[in-house]
Amino acid sequence: MKKIFEYNVIWSNGYKENHKDSKELLSNIEFKNVEFLQIHSTKDFYFKLLLSKNKKEDIKITGVNIYSKKNGELIQRIKTKKNYLFYDVFTVEIGDFDFDGNENDFSLVEGDTRGTNVPHMYFIYDESQNKFIDPNLEGYVFVFDPEKKIATSTKTCGDVILYENNIILNKMYY
Repeated sequence: MKKIFEYNVIWSNGYKENHKDSKELLSNIEFKNVEFLQIHSTKDFYFKLLLSKNKKEDIKITGVNIYSKKNGELIQRIKTKKNYLFYDVFTVEIGDFDFDGNENDFSLVEGDTRGTNVPHMYFIYDESQNKFIDPNLEGYVFVFDPEKKIATSTKTCGDVILYENNIILNKMYY
């Protein structure tokens, strides 16, 4: 296996020269659609981000490869509409975002997953088609209410809600 880049190479270890050298090394690297395994997976699928980088630019997420846990087969490749910046192995989050009781859905997170006001892009698993569907549900952290079948996105500043957006989810939505 060929190492194309080393993640975390830019973190400083206290030596300014090493930090400068590692930043320069990462800055001059170029690659396209390198797979990067994510920590979170569903009971049926695991996810590898497709990462690309041009010289002097940040690493971007260009897509997601989704593999079957049963046989390791690639079942779907999703190209992302927006090239979110790549941060870490926690970029994929798992949940039940269509209220079917099955936690086979996932979201892509742009940024630190522990922070607030972090954009998410959601994907719903459609068992009848054996593929993930883009429900056009994108925004800041959503809270899903399975009883009302509503997804609520809020943007906050401290304890103040700046705006709140409710979306009623049904099969017509996606």
